[in-house]
Amino acid sequence: DWTAIEGATTIHCPLAGIANGNGSRLPRNQETFVGGLSNGPNGLFALTFSLGIPGAMTSGAAKDSPKPEPLTALKTWFFFDNRIVCLGSDIATSGVDHPVRTNLFQKFLTETHDSTRLNGEVLTLADRPVIRDETRPTTLVDPYGNAYFTPADTPVHLRISEQRSRNCNDSKDTTGNYATAWIEHGKNPTSAGYEYAVVVQPSESEVSAFADQRPYQVIRKDSAAHIVHDSPTHTTGYVIFEKDTDLPAEFPLRSADQPCLFMIAEKDGHLIVSHTNPDARLEASHP
Repeated sequence: DWTAIEGATTIHCPLAGIANGNGSRLPRNQETFVGGLSNGPNGLFALTFSLGIPGAMTSGAAKDSPKPEPLTALKTWFFFDNRIVCLGSDIATSGVDHPVRTNLFQKFLTETHDSTRLNGEVLTLADRPVIRDETRPTTLVDPYGNAYFTPADTPVHLRISEQRSRNCNDSKDTTGNYATAWIEHGKNPTSAGYEYAVVVQPSESEVSAFADQRPYQVIRKDSAAHIVHDSPTHTTGYVIFEKDTDLPAEFPLRSADQPCLFMIAEKDGHLIVSHTNPDARLEASHP
């Protein structure tokens, strides 16, 4: 399902709204603040997102319908050891009659990778599709052993079924059995967001421990900044979206006078600081 790419925030519409016949229509993100930062073992990645709505996606709308607005979002990923904290805020669009979703995973099922666990319950594709919708704190383990954790009041949807789509150049139909999970933001969200964490290839004890007490803290998640503190590594990651942003005094970075990325680790009485401004600055004449 080309609207369900893992980690992406997308408008989930029928294939006709995104298919193009020869792979030539590739809408481009209009933002330039995108990039990553590493302090060695850990790191982060940030993306400001603004994507125009393809005409095919709204071809069935009435002539007097409001003009569709771009899909916008602020998205970040914080990497600590084998843990990934995924945040999104300011998700918005309008004039589009299809739901917006943030995709957790879309895993192809094989004979050796055929089961998904939902809060400890093992689910497989048998005689009929599996359809589950959760609003409680949820732990999902995908067929390849990666664990996903969502907080309370986050609508998580899981489908295990045969999927029909087109191949990558839209030249023929394809089918396959998949386990797919996503967070639903609904039609025309105005300021939606999300939080979830992924633990890559954890042991059973790691899954239980993470579900019982999550080792990270989301300090801030809004239009000005996304900030996450990881307790085991004593590391704080900062994505500063707006200049002259004042930051919580109990953490090392106090303010930033321009959009930028920081990662600060506390070790042996010292601060290890990594910093960059990832803006592509396409209009600039020098680096």
